[in-house]
Amino acid sequence: MRRLVWILPLLAAVAAALVLNRNRERVRRWLAPCCAAVILFCAALVVPELIRVPGMTVTAVDVGQGQCLVIRSGTAVAVADCGSTSAEDPADRLAAWLRGQGVTQIDLLLLTHYHYDHCGGVPDLLKKMPVRSALLPPPDDEVTWDETIARLADRYGCSVRTVGDAPERIELGEASVRVWPPPADGGEENERCLAFLFTQGDFDVLVTGDMPADGERALVSTGTLPDAEVLVAGHHGSAGSSCEELLEALRPEIVLISVGKNEYGHPVGSALRRFERCGAEVLRTDELGTITVTSDMEVR
Repeated sequence: MRRLVWILPLLAAVAAALVLNRNRERVRRWLAPCCAAVILFCAALVVPELIRVPGMTVTAVDVGQGQCLVIRSGTAVAVADCGSTSAEDPADRLAAWLRGQGVTQIDLLLLTHYHYDHCGGVPDLLKKMPVRSALLPPPDDEVTWDETIARLADRYGCSVRTVGDAPERIELGEASVRVWPPPADGGEENERCLAFLFTQGDFDVLVTGDMPADGERALVSTGTLPDAEVLVAGHHGSAGSSCEELLEALRPEIVLISVGKNEYGHPVGSALRRFERCGAEVLRTDELGTITVTSDMEVR
């Protein structure tokens, strides 16, 4: 908010000039448009400050049985996944939540994989809100979501690329995103999940989509995982994800579970017991609704 230090006196000076020159018709002709220009200029500087977040935040938007995450750093906004198998429209819920935060554009869209409960809301999201760029998993012959998303992205001015074979790093405001490609070729869609590590300073958030335990162990074996303050539970808290090896490597303080009413029993008791043993606080969207965790570990 440092910009406000000189913006407010400038606005006061403009107002004073209007009062002092109210009887000078010739001056008033050019003063009004000049004042309008100054006000617009000031607004352009102030509005980004109003939506800036201190540090980094991760939000699990409540979309029922699915996943939709928002990561913010400064004025930059990333979305990881947007899908649900519940009656809720994930794109509507996400767009409404973002607008409620003063956000009108998504800088980066990331998808872990092409299952409907993780990507089914993306086509509507592209129609409802500007998205600058998207990073997609490798295409799969058995699904066509990549083609649908790429076609709509081109229509709405969103640049799209597919992740390569090697890990990469993307800047996001004052934070960064480390992206790991699928740990193995082929296999089922869950086995082809991307993993994302969002980092700002000492605050780390790991997202693995529906990656099964074998993929998590492969990720741990790279030796590149830090202690993470937040883990987004794999596969909505299923028995086959968030394995002991991953939890031991990360030692998360908070586990976010994006989950709604479902027929699979997510989150299952065995996963919840693993989270309890590692000492993590468990926060569930089916119990708390939309959840935000800040880089100073405030939960709201």
